[in-house]
Amino acid sequence: MTSKSVRKSASLQDREDAVNVEDEALHRRIESRFLDQSRKTSENLRWLYNNMHPYFFITMKEEEEAIIHLAERLPDVANEIEVVLVHQQKKQMIARLDVPGSIYDTLKTLKQREISYAEMSHSYTPIPGVGKYLEIQRYEFDRKSHEEIAQAGGVKIPGAIKGNVQAAMKGLYPDYEFSEFDASLKLLWLNNASYVRISPPERVARVLWLYQQGKQHDGLFFEVEIKEDERHHEESRILFSVGNPHQKDFLTQVSEIFQRLGIGVRRSYCLIISTGVHPYFLGNFYVLTHDGKLVEKGSDLFRKLQNELYNTQILSTSSVSYTDFVTNRILTGEEASLTNAFAAFCHTFLAHKEPDRFDESVVTKAFHSNPDITLRLIR
Repeated sequence: MTSKSVRKSASLQDREDAVNVEDEALHRRIESRFLDQSRKTSENLRWLYNNMHPYFFITMKEEEEAIIHLAERLPDVANEIEVVLVHQQKKQMIARLDVPGSIYDTLKTLKQREISYAEMSHSYTPIPGVGKYLEIQRYEFDRKSHEEIAQAGGVKIPGAIKGNVQAAMKGLYPDYEFSEFDASLKLLWLNNASYVRISPPERVARVLWLYQQGKQHDGLFFEVEIKEDERHHEESRILFSVGNPHQKDFLTQVSEIFQRLGIGVRRSYCLIISTGVHPYFLGNFYVLTHDGKLVEKGSDLFRKLQNELYNTQILSTSSVSYTDFVTNRILTGEEASLTNAFAAFCHTFLAHKEPDRFDESVVTKAFHSNPDITLRLIR
């Protein structure tokens, strides 16, 4: 081998040795970051356990990977619109900052999905170093068809679950008509067995009671209770059940009402079940106003909320009155329904005289093109 070849070989070896040294240094840096990340993840997990509602971890006990991912990505929540924890065909879970309208913003992206379960939770204190609260949103898209429910046979609900729910019902709602208990629990199990299996008995009992109240009030029930959370802070619990609501975007419409009235949802859990004939919405919302006040029964805000929620039964979210006027804060939901009624009345009267001239779209457009005049008519 010539001296030139020896020098070339030595040079190549030196470069390889340098690369190996750099690789080892990179490996050590990565290992160090892994250890640091593991320590931070453990700290974040402790913060979550200390600052999330206890029910959050109860209902998440089958979602270990999502909890780990949340602990790992907690600092990223401050810089991203949302951090995706689960994104599956039938389930979606995100973490984001709690800001006014955040739930409504998410639901607007899901309004074409048939939500079977929705749950929202917030942290008790702001995220360290961020100054804003954490918000977790969970959605499931697994509605059972009416045929599945109607044709379902017998089910075997574990005795412990049934007994615990029944005991909770007797404590919470002693006036509940217990002759309906078995059939209603079976219906809930057929629609969402996981919810019944995982949820605290009190939650299941409250949903069953809410379903019974809806049936007893002709498919539309609204109630407000004042309660204390686990840290002894007062909050309002909104209970709302609706028989045969809109198939897809009903929860979005409800969320828009809360947002428009300045009501912040601190926690919620909502189910849309099938009775075998039609769907039923069962919603529990734990709320305060955006300035930290209660929604008290009999108050002006209570009446506005009740009227707006009831109005969802006659105001279609696909109507121009809703999309142009309500969501843009020009009209309330009630005023939009009244606008539609005025337009329908005028069309009926005018078309009877001159049907070719006064088509329904022409009359409706007249109201929508002149919102100032419309407001004078209805206010």
